[in-house]
Amino acid sequence: MAGIDTFLAEQNKALEKQGLPKLIKASEKFVAPRVTSGILSLDTALGGGWMGNSWVEVYGESSSGKTSGILHTIATNQRLNPEFETFWLASEPYDVDWAEKNGIDNSRVTILETQHMEAGMQAVLDAATSKNYDCIVIDSYPALIANQEDEKGMDDAVVAAGARVVGKFFRKVGGTFNEDRPYLGFWVNQFREKIGGFSPYGTPKTLPGGKAKDFAFYQRVVVSRDDWIKEKVEGQGEIIVGQSIKFKVEKNKAGAPQKTAATDFYFEYSQKGFNPGEHDSVKDMITMGVMFKFITRAGAYYRFGEHQWQGRDGMVQGIREDLDIQDEIRKLVLDKVKNG
Repeated sequence: MAGIDTFLAEQNKALEKQGLPKLIKASEKFVAPRVTSGILSLDTALGGGWMGNSWVEVYGESSSGKTSGILHTIATNQRLNPEFETFWLASEPYDVDWAEKNGIDNSRVTILETQHMEAGMQAVLDAATSKNYDCIVIDSYPALIANQEDEKGMDDAVVAAGARVVGKFFRKVGGTFNEDRPYLGFWVNQFREKIGGFSPYGTPKTLPGGKAKDFAFYQRVVVSRDDWIKEKVEGQGEIIVGQSIKFKVEKNKAGAPQKTAATDFYFEYSQKGFNPGEHDSVKDMITMGVMFKFITRAGAYYRFGEHQWQGRDGMVQGIREDLDIQDEIRKLVLDKVKNG
C-alpha cells in the first residue's frame, strides 16, 4: 500500500499544478443521491429512482405522457424539499396553468422560452454551473433550431447541424456536475419516421439529435400510452378521463435495463376522486406491494403487516386514507430494490 500511496501523492501533486482533478480510490468517490420520480413502479424499474448528477433521456410518441411524468417528478420533489429549484428550457410553450394542476409550485421554476438551440443550451450550461438548481429540463429537443439551420432558406439543406451542437453540449455539460448541489437533467425527445428506412414490424423510427448523445445519457426511458381510462357519465355516455402511461427503461447504467412500469394519469375530473393532473399513486403502490409480497391475500381479506381490509375496494380506500401506510410500503419496496 505504501507504494500506491506514494504514487497517488506524486501524481496528485502534479495534477494539482495543472488544475486537474485528483486521483482517488473508487471507494471515496461521491455518489449523488437518487431522485424519486413520484411513481413507485418507475422508481423500482430504475433501480431506486432517477440517478442524480446525470442526464436522462425521456422519449416517445407525441402526447404519450413524457412531460407529465417529468412534471410529476418535480412536483413530488418540491413537496419533499422546500428548496428544490428547477430550470426549464421551453422550446415549446410552458403551460403555467397545466403545471399547477400537476402540482407544480411555479415560483420555484425558472423558464427560458426560446427555440434558438445554441442560446438555449448555453443557458442550460450556465444554469448547471451556477449550482442554483436541482433539476434542469430541456423540453423538447426537436423544437430547437440550430443557428446554421435558422440562417438558411427553406430550400437549403442543412445536414446534422443540430447533432453537432448536441455533441458539443454533452462534451461540456459533464463538467458541470458537482457534490455541493447535484442536479438531474431531463432531455425530452420525440420519435420521427426514418426516411428511406424499412422495418418488417412497421414504420421505422429514429430520434433526432444524432447518435453521440445516446452515449451521454445515464438512463433512457421510452414513454407510451398503454390504454385510455374511460368512465360512464350520465347523459354523456362513456368519456375519456385519463390514460395509463407505460415506461420502459431502455438504458440504465445504475441498474438493470429493460424494466417496465406504469401509472394511471388523469387529465379530466374522475368519479374516483382524481383531479386533472393527478396520478393514481395508490394503485401503483398496491401493485408493487403485492408483487413483492408485502401485501397478501387470504380469502376475501387483504393484509399488510397488522392492517387488514375486507375486499380490494376496502384495501384501496384504507391505504388511500393512511399516509403512514403509504410511506411504509414505499420504503419497504425501495429497500427491497436496493438490496437486490
